[in-house]
Parts: sequence; structure tokens; C-alpha cells
Amino acid sequence: MNEFAINDVVQILQVAIAPVVWISGIGILILSQTNRMAHIMDRIRHLQAEFETKDDEQSRKQVHLLFSRAKIVRVSLIALLISVIFDALIMINLFVFKAYGIDDGTSVIVLFSCSLLSLIVGLMAYIIEVNKNLNALSIEVNA
Repeated sequence: MNEFAINDVVQILQVAIAPVVWISGIGILILSQTNRMAHIMDRIRHLQAEFETKDDEQSRKQVHLLFSRAKIVRVSLIALLISVIFDALIMINLFVFKAYGIDDGTSVIVLFSCSLLSLIVGLMAYIIEVNKNLNALSIEVNA
């Protein structure tokens, strides 16, 4: 088993901190999307309960639009969570490479690129969902 001097351990921890900050930022986006998903689900349940008393085309359109929004939020959440997984893999990679003196950053570059791509997909889905939200609002306003 390798023994590490305190300076080596400090350097290893410093290298692993940057992805933690990245994960925290993505975590805020995940929280936001989770709240949006909860709101959409609550609204669908509310509209479904209204169907028992009145069944109109307007409410059906809203439910259909809300359900499509929920699917987009799901895509966004999955992409953001995959980005966090890649970041966790980066931390493990950096830690192991630094601890054992491996000097190859190729895997870190690939993992970081995958993390960025997943983040971009998540943000694009977020933008699409916001636009769908405006469509749902226009249905309510024009009612």
C-alpha cells in the first residue's frame, strides 16, 4: 500500500475540488428542473380532477401540452444527471491518476467533453420546455 505525504494528499484534494464546484452548479439546475416537474405533475393532477365535473377541449389541450412538457423536463433532468455522473468519474480519475503518478489527461478530457455535451443537451431541453410553457400560458390566456 502506498503511503502519501500530507503535501501529496493536499495536492490530490485540490485537483479533485474543481469538479465538485461544477457538480454544485449543475445541482442547482437539477433542483430547478425537479421543481418544474413537480409543478407540471400537480397541474396535470388538478386538471384530471376537474375532468370529473367538466370535460372540455380546453382542459384536454392543457393536459396534453403539460404532459409533453413533462417529457421534455425528464430529458433535461436525465442529461443533467448524466453530466454529474461524468463529473464524478472525472474526480475519481483525477484522484487515482494523481495518487499513482499517472500523467495522462486523455480520459479526463473525454469525460469532461461528455459532461459538457450532457449539460448542453440538458440546457437545450430546458429552453424548449420554457417555450412550451409559454404555449400553455397562451392557451389559458386565450380561453
